[in-house]
Amino acid sequence: MVGPGLLSAAVSGNVFACTSVVVPLQRWAVDLTAAAAARPRPRLTPPPPPLAPNTNQIKKGLELIDNEKGILMVIPQYTGDVLHFGLAKEQYAAANPASNVRILFVGEDVSVGRSQGSMVGRRGLAGAVLVYKLAGALADKGKSVDDVYKLARFVVDSTATLGVGLDHCHVSP
Repeated sequence: MVGPGLLSAAVSGNVFACTSVVVPLQRWAVDLTAAAAARPRPRLTPPPPPLAPNTNQIKKGLELIDNEKGILMVIPQYTGDVLHFGLAKEQYAAANPASNVRILFVGEDVSVGRSQGSMVGRRGLAGAVLVYKLAGALADKGKSVDDVYKLARFVVDSTATLGVGLDHCHVSP
């Protein structure tokens, strides 16, 4: 979703990477190398991959955006993303006082009630895509970051998403 009238940059970690899947694959690759060299197989347990980008990766993404009007960060609401993107925004703004950086968390999942999700907020699902498209189109027309933020905030406040499963799921250990 990066391009004209869309996002200027996208920062992500191993999206939907399940540790129980990635780690055995890494072990398998190491085991293959050891077997090919006719050595005993090493016992390697790599650390689990990050599921979200870290603060430094996000700051690097902000630094790559060359925009005099400002930056609007649109982030689907997940606790780790709120922490890392919020911290990156604050660090970037402190290092670049003249910058105009706004952040908007998209949390439109109605399967969690407002009172039940009051501590961490509702999670962001598909509503973020609509915000990307509309905010990107408005920014492409040359509107200010404040105008784009107001529209994006309106869209977030007016959007509801409900995830539905047709069968139960099994969470891997």
